[in-house]
Amino acid sequence: MRITSLIALVCSSVAAQVTSPVGMATTEGNAIFSHWTGSRRFQQVDQDQTGAPFPISSIAWRRNGGFTSATYARTFDLKVDLGACDFAAVSEEFDQNFLPGSRTTVFNAQVNFPDWSVAQPTPAPFDLTATFTSPYVYFGLNALVIDFEHTNNTSTGGLSTDRQFNGPTTPTAGTVLGAGCVATGQTAVFSHTSASSNFDAVPTPAYGLRLRLGGTAAPATGGVLCLIDVADQNIGGILCTTLHAGPLVILPMASQATGLVPTLSLGFAHHPSLVGQTLITQLVAPDGGQSPIPVVASNARQSTITSTLFSGGARCCYAWHGLPSATGTGTSFFGGGMVMELR
Repeated sequence: MRITSLIALVCSSVAAQVTSPVGMATTEGNAIFSHWTGSRRFQQVDQDQTGAPFPISSIAWRRNGGFTSATYARTFDLKVDLGACDFAAVSEEFDQNFLPGSRTTVFNAQVNFPDWSVAQPTPAPFDLTATFTSPYVYFGLNALVIDFEHTNNTSTGGLSTDRQFNGPTTPTAGTVLGAGCVATGQTAVFSHTSASSNFDAVPTPAYGLRLRLGGTAAPATGGVLCLIDVADQNIGGILCTTLHAGPLVILPMASQATGLVPTLSLGFAHHPSLVGQTLITQLVAPDGGQSPIPVVASNARQSTITSTLFSGGARCCYAWHGLPSATGTGTSFFGGGMVMELR
């Protein structure tokens, strides 16, 4: 009975036109996004798609309204993956955003880019389309991940794609406390970054506040812990630098081969009492080269949950990075994304 009901529900959604961000089928986005250059990987995570399950048989893009180009002619290899993500924890390491077992390659072929040299009505049609061999069934339980990359591009000129975005381009950065140590194998000090964003209680009550945490020059390819506290402990003489954050909350993270700790964006429920509250965060990691305790520590950050609002943004974020780099560390922008059609 459950399977029959699910099939009926999925079939009832077949005719619906869905866009990411939502509600853009007949509405022009408010911004442009230059894309389809060289070789790139792009990822969009859309929490607003959650709800009823629906099948996806194709994905399509459109130019920014009124855009024309003399350098439209090109081919490239396009690969599209779909999956599911926990919108409460979005990493700038793209591969980490797919929930286990959810990632599916739905398209992998060479495409011919459409002619964007002739002006079209606003909004333009979704005329760059990738049709899947078989439908992907999105169950609507977690945020939808749309991940695509293009390579072997015959042109490096940018093309203006439609985008809808109402969010911060620069979240409020936390204040630096102290200085980090130099981890074994690194030349720069172990550095920690933090920033906060406030998307208001409406329309994003479950993810109305976000805290971004990351770092550089950690011990290569290893575990990292982010210590989160509500007060500056200011304890010296234990680790290689002053310990500002106690282990009130411990968040497991990890470093890449370069020592980069990809930024993790944590989303949590909006409540007026949280605005203006201060958090102290600091990174620590095992390091046999430190003495007497084999642990290296970064600087700390004091982050105040900002009162600066970005209302009206979609529960959607996007990021990109150039290929062949596999680091996946492009900055994630919350509050919208590239306009795409899902059918």
